[in-house]
Amino acid sequence: MTKFRISLWVGFLTLLVPFAASAFEITAVGGLNYAAPTQRTSGIDIHQTGNATGTFGLLLATPLWSSGFDLETGVVDLVQQSERDDVLPSRTQKMQFLQVPVVLRYRLDESISLGAGFYAAFAQGNVEMNQNGIETQLPYESLGYQKTDTGLILNLRARFAMAPPLYLILDARYQHGLSNLAQYTNDVLNTRSIQAMAGLTYEFDSGSSASDSRPQRNTFTVPIPDSEE
Repeated sequence: MTKFRISLWVGFLTLLVPFAASAFEITAVGGLNYAAPTQRTSGIDIHQTGNATGTFGLLLATPLWSSGFDLETGVVDLVQQSERDDVLPSRTQKMQFLQVPVVLRYRLDESISLGAGFYAAFAQGNVEMNQNGIETQLPYESLGYQKTDTGLILNLRARFAMAPPLYLILDARYQHGLSNLAQYTNDVLNTRSIQAMAGLTYEFDSGSSASDSRPQRNTFTVPIPDSEE
């Protein structure tokens, strides 16, 4: 499964490079994902305590003309882990996803940008559960869960120049799942998480800036012949 995820990462980003051939940036990030899903079983709300787990991702962005907007996508490997404490002893549930976000980002200035977009996430492996120190792995289907999640993303990013074109970034994002992962009648499972990450961005430029890629108006001077005396 690990080799599959790596192959998907490489293949996906390879397809994006021609799209961003004029000017683009690659960002590697890592940090924490704090998950606190909402769940309802047989119409009864289940209280979930959020857990923080490690996450990392590789993102590619390209500027949209000279408008101040960037379009960003990539792959993020994250874990949605929470603790159900309405049962004794409490039970921890962990689901691993490979997420593909698409975010439209607006640069307020050289350092701060705001983003909003959507994502599709694909579950990897099995659901891992730990209760009273006993670990088990169950297929998603046996728990009545589907393996594809979609939702919305809100993002705030700060960028600091280190040695341009290399930049340090701090990235915070909120993920609001729209898909109901529970397939049984009267059951609901929606992902909710906050991600706090840091990483490095490297800018690539083919030699012309984003604004230079727009069609330019030709300017020329009409020669005026010398007047005859």
